[in-house]
Amino acid sequence: MIFFLSFLYLKKIDHIVDHIGPYFIREPPQQVIFSNNTGAVIYCSVNGNPMPKVYWETKNDQIITDVTGIRHVRHDNALIFQQFSTKDYRPDLHSQTYRCCAENSVGIIKSRYVQVRAGKCVSVEISDFILF
Repeated sequence: MIFFLSFLYLKKIDHIVDHIGPYFIREPPQQVIFSNNTGAVIYCSVNGNPMPKVYWETKNDQIITDVTGIRHVRHDNALIFQQFSTKDYRPDLHSQTYRCCAENSVGIIKSRYVQVRAGKCVSVEISDFILF
């Protein structure tokens, strides 16, 4: 009887050890600055057991959704900002604070905030100039 109870106890401990809360392998940087000509990729790699579900949220704790042609979360959990024309600049997306979050049955983690700033690249054509 004691052997059977010990076996059950060890099995319970083994089950607990198998579960690991989420942890970052690659946490996003504090700041990402890019131009509309380049776009940006912000990586967030996590691990845990069971494998955590990853999502991105704003500083106001709003979970982000994909915005076609502007921002989306890639299959590897990276936050992607695509190239955009100056007329498509959106301060609510391109000048925003985000963070990566990961959650499984053991717990939840949230990365440091990432300040994202996209600049508009403007080309200027000079047709006439005078040399002194």
